Amino acid sequence: PTAVRGRRPHHPPRTRRPPTIGVGQHSEEPQTTTGRGDGLRLGHPGQRLLAHRPEPLLFDGNGNKEPAYDAVLNALNSGGVTPPPSTTTPPPSAGGCSASISLNSWNGGFVATVRVTAGSNPINGWRVTLTLPSGTTVTGAWSANRSADSGTVAWTNVDYNGRVAAGQSTEFGFQASGNGQIATPSCASS
Repeated sequence: PTAVRGRRPHHPPRTRRPPTIGVGQHSEEPQTTTGRGDGLRLGHPGQRLLAHRPEPLLFDGNGNKEPAYDAVLNALNSGGVTPPPSTTTPPPSAGGCSASISLNSWNGGFVATVRVTAGSNPINGWRVTLTLPSGTTVTGAWSANRSADSGTVAWTNVDYNGRVAAGQSTEFGFQASGNGQIATPSCASS
């Protein structure tokens, strides 16, 4: 090492045996560190590390509840079983937008996830209209404003999800009590 007055000696990078990066996997690339402690050190030679990143089920990557969170919680609390989600998807729209709905139902309620997809042009706002069956009431919603809790409900974008690029989509959702048999929603862009 060479010393410069007033500075710590400079140590050239050193190469070490790479750590094991997964169960039964071994990287053939050497791990290089600077010797100053600012390199990433994954483990010691021969140490096995588990790298596991599960797919989010009930929370997204930012810790926000996914639509399935309330459905699972309610199903567990009621002792009910949630059947596989049903999806209604309209044909793609040329210009404005289209909407599709996915339901996760249990006895006495459901969670709906509505996907708004822009057509061949970007959109700067959207309005989805759907009719809820008689006796069905919205008990909570996220990522959209609603005009009512029952009957024909108009859903409009909130400030952060109104702009949708051509061919791309955004989602909103709601939880409701009652029957989850909802006809295909309609979508209009602004």
